[in-house]
Amino acid sequence: MAAYKYKDIERALLVCGFEPVKNNNGSHQLYVDKSTGFAQPLPKHSNGVIAPGTAESILEYAVMVARIKNINICNDRYKLSDDVKNYIKKQHAKIKKSLMFLIPDAIKKQQGINTIENVKQFVKVFFSKCKPKNIANELSM
Repeated sequence: MAAYKYKDIERALLVCGFEPVKNNNGSHQLYVDKSTGFAQPLPKHSNGVIAPGTAESILEYAVMVARIKNINICNDRYKLSDDVKNYIKKQHAKIKKSLMFLIPDAIKKQQGINTIENVKQFVKVFFSKCKPKNIANELSM
């Protein structure tokens, strides 16, 4: 089981363009990607560790935004931990098999996305201002 640290997940969000919103001194820090409007809370506990399921859910959002914005989140210059990079690589492999994995389950449920055509439409409408290059090829399939 992977061990995810707050700083590693935070770094992944920052690389994707998420910015911290003023901290409310609670147990979570809110990050927002201004180009997409996505807000992502990140639990910040005293031990600095994030539960694997929570961390992986947050990383799914990071991967989606990075992929749509054409950011190579696994680039070595970002110095992400091996656990984070391995999970991101697994997500990319799943997305290559099916675009259904591009959108996190919570968004699919909320938006009623249940087909690849729905995914393509969601990406085209919601992220039109990002002008993604790497997704454009997949959407034209």
